[in-house]
Amino acid sequence: MKTDVIIIGAGPTGLSLACQLLRYGISFVIIEKNESITHLSKALGVHARTLEIYEQLGLAEQAVKEGAIAEKLRLIAAGKVRDGINLSETGKNLSPYPFFKFGIVQKSAFSLLSQIGINYPDSVLSNHSGDNKFKVKAGDRMPYFLVDGKSIYDKLRQPLFHLITFSDGRNQEQYLTEKIEHEYNHLVDCQNVPLYPHIAEIFGTNESFSILLRPDNYIGFVSRKLSLDELENYFNKVVNYTLN
Repeated sequence: MKTDVIIIGAGPTGLSLACQLLRYGISFVIIEKNESITHLSKALGVHARTLEIYEQLGLAEQAVKEGAIAEKLRLIAAGKVRDGINLSETGKNLSPYPFFKFGIVQKSAFSLLSQIGINYPDSVLSNHSGDNKFKVKAGDRMPYFLVDGKSIYDKLRQPLFHLITFSDGRNQEQYLTEKIEHEYNHLVDCQNVPLYPHIAEIFGTNESFSILLRPDNYIGFVSRKLSLDELENYFNKVVNYTLN
């Protein structure tokens, strides 16, 4: 038997990976030592970042509906409740699945507990050549914000790289997008989004720019002057893909 990937373990992580590989048409085999389902709990708590991935698989709505949202956290020491924290909607404006509501310090806690604060700046998939003047860098998770009343994540469900250009819609930008779509239509989903003030604040610029998102919604690179050569160089050097 030939396969592209061998997955060791059919727990939540292994099965989630299998679902993603199915989306990309990658063959796999799962190896599991147990013969039946375990009686122990698995993935008892599901974080915001997990739900964002579930959203790509079409599972988030069902998971939220059937699960119980944690609204409070109690701190217990020596058998006594010492303190409590209200967790309702803590991550508002941080994720499509906030479910907590804190102040500044507590929002930092949400980023840690929900795993949305995990970034990969040192990954070989992160190209920092153009992000030095941006608040958001290559390797960061795509920030959550609304575009015309809808989550930006609604635009990121296809199992592709996503090239998003934030601009005033000038003709040359549209022409470049159309050219990239023609050359990379099987690999890249291109979108143009108006550079609204709240988006400019998040990224730290009022000038047009583009970002390339990996299929897992982490940023591959940020560019002020995107070119077809820049995209080709990224796929060739970073992803080891050459345009035929």
